Amino acid sequence: MSINRKIPIKALLFTLITLFTFAISHTASSQEPVIIDHTCTDITQIPAYWLEQAKRLTIHYAHTSHGSQVNSGILKLESQNSTYSVAIRTSSTEGLPQVEDPPALRMYDGNPDETYIQPNDYWEGEDGKDRTRGVANTGHYDFSMWSWCGQVSGATETYIQNYLDTLNRFETEYPGMRFIYMTGHLDGGGSTGNLHVRNQQIRDYCIANDKVLFDFADIERYDPDGTDYLDLGANDSCGYSGGNWADEWCGTHTGSDLCASCSCAHSKPLNCNQKARAFWWMMARLAGWDPDGTITVLTPEAGDIIPSGSEYQISWESPAEAETFKLKYSTDNGATWIRIDKEIEITGISHDWTVPTPRKNKKKCLVKVNNDYIAKCYMAENNSILATRDVTLTPIFAAIISNSYKHTIFLVLVI
Repeated sequence: MSINRKIPIKALLFTLITLFTFAISHTASSQEPVIIDHTCTDITQIPAYWLEQAKRLTIHYAHTSHGSQVNSGILKLESQNSTYSVAIRTSSTEGLPQVEDPPALRMYDGNPDETYIQPNDYWEGEDGKDRTRGVANTGHYDFSMWSWCGQVSGATETYIQNYLDTLNRFETEYPGMRFIYMTGHLDGGGSTGNLHVRNQQIRDYCIANDKVLFDFADIERYDPDGTDYLDLGANDSCGYSGGNWADEWCGTHTGSDLCASCSCAHSKPLNCNQKARAFWWMMARLAGWDPDGTITVLTPEAGDIIPSGSEYQISWESPAEAETFKLKYSTDNGATWIRIDKEIEITGISHDWTVPTPRKNKKKCLVKVNNDYIAKCYMAENNSILATRDVTLTPIFAAIISNSYKHTIFLVLVI
């Protein structure tokens, strides 16, 4: 009996590619807290694959002058390295910039009908809420973010809770979007000041309720070496009781890209440049990157066509800690596994696989790449086929598990 006659190729591929799209979308938007702070600025850790995935996202950003620090920084970073390409449309009317080639992360900067956006223009009061809903209703955006000016310094607990409740309500109304929360910029009040207390209220809420937080204040309190200036009176200009930590750090790190000049409202270029890097870290996280360690399979990709019995290159990205790998395949949905080239130790980021040629068609074929850091793997059912002649190879599901280095792909191989 020929399985391929029972299941039309086009229908099978359509079903499986749909499953793959769903799986990736689910990974990117899974609800867990994403906290972006001063520990999230080393963008050299972000795999190139996840930077490219981040560029597929769209974001609505509303802010006053302090919030413009993020945009100043990301534009400067793009001028230094085109890998971090962005397209920003600042306007009093809604709309994303045009798609670029090569791709760029696209942002609409504003909230009709203004570009200088205070609380009552975004979340405070029905008019502001409706303006934000008007942007969300377009369906153009994956994320929306609003930045404080100095309001948090004098805010009450009730005022901040209203802010938190409103953004949470937005997320309930627009389940296809995530709204990004922020802390307020530093004001010199230290760890006992009202600003810090209210910022901590925001942090605690985001952690407890699986929100995305861009911790503006936390990024401002540390220099790139991790020195904490909060209780030395650190403020939004990087000033503190002993001077200005940004000027001091750049004075001893001449030529650092972090100190590259840019127009940084109310602050120093180093502050804007750090926030730009944190922004890209955030967008990579929101695209699905797990900095705690994952293996990301790059090939095969959906729709690849290869003949069974031929050489096919499996390639992947992985954390530095993952140095050796085991590649396996299964023809019985994972009940048993066969090592690929079990006589050698596989290193690097690719391996040539001789695609198997079985005596008859088989269902539910799997391939996995792992290493000794594996804790566990979750796998989903599918109706894959391993054919005896020319085949189409389609990865169906990527299981990316926090704190383990594993990536599993499901394959369909059909004549």
